[in-house]
Amino acid sequence: MLQSLDNNYIKQQRKEKLIINTQQNQIKNGVLQIVSDTKLKSLENIQNYDIKKLELKYCTNIIPKMQSSSITQLIIENCNIQSLKEFQLDNLEVLVFSNGYKDKTLVWEYDKFPKLKELGISRWTIDITLFSQMTCLTQLSIQACGLRNIEAIKPLIGLKQLCLACNENIDITPLQHLTQLTILEMESCCLINLDALRPLTKLQVLVIYDNQIVYIEPLLEFKQLSRMGAQNNIIIDLKILAQHPNFKKFVIYDLALPGQQQIQAANVMRNINHPITNLRKICDNLSSLKAKCSLFRYKCNSSLQINHNTLSIFIAQVADLLVKMNVYEDCQ
Repeated sequence: MLQSLDNNYIKQQRKEKLIINTQQNQIKNGVLQIVSDTKLKSLENIQNYDIKKLELKYCTNIIPKMQSSSITQLIIENCNIQSLKEFQLDNLEVLVFSNGYKDKTLVWEYDKFPKLKELGISRWTIDITLFSQMTCLTQLSIQACGLRNIEAIKPLIGLKQLCLACNENIDITPLQHLTQLTILEMESCCLINLDALRPLTKLQVLVIYDNQIVYIEPLLEFKQLSRMGAQNNIIIDLKILAQHPNFKKFVIYDLALPGQQQIQAANVMRNINHPITNLRKICDNLSSLKAKCSLFRYKCNSSLQINHNTLSIFIAQVADLLVKMNVYEDCQ
């Protein structure tokens, strides 16, 4: 009994040293979250605890050194850690390293995480050549890291999900080799067209907000596509949507377009031969179409020759239709 008490006391002392004995830092169901703990410096004895998921947020004085065989998920956000070279996490499967310093290079060695499957990095300067050897990855997110050339990810043929958001002027040609992708997010990448993505026939979700895309014909190659977000582009012809083989259950969200394209989108919806059961938020501005009726009259009258009264009625009918379909929550 005394030996047991001694062991418990030692474990408690170790825990207090690691977690600084604060109520906010407690292990619950294998999860340890440490937030804004400026006193915490050492994580070296974290291997003494059965922690599956570790979250470090806003901890500014941590010495970047850690070893653990139990941690499978590690999330580091807004910390002073710039190097992962002293991290040895043999069973780590998920690593998220966000909100770094774009003027500094993240230092790490991929072989310290031999079982890594999901990796997320944002706002760091990184050496992307290391990624070519991480062939076990199934999910990869590299956001706002100033990427231009992504040739190094060509060998990652097992990727299912990829996010390259906020990497302006990126060359997406290497993506044609990642034919297993089902989810692709490329917001704010200065994209002009989607031609390079044609081989990605397994895509189910495509997010292309805030680009300069004009034509969307390559969408027809994505037979399994069921969700698309395309806010803030300059898409000319939306009729292509009605030709998509999956359009009956197509969910288009956040498709904010200039006035003429909005009317065209609504017209596509109205004229298809089968019912739409899953379409929602075809346009951010549908809720205010009536209020902006005069603007649409100005933009559309000369090119589409739509009578003002007809246009007003049409806009009202579209809004009412969406409400009846229960696919747009705030059309009125």
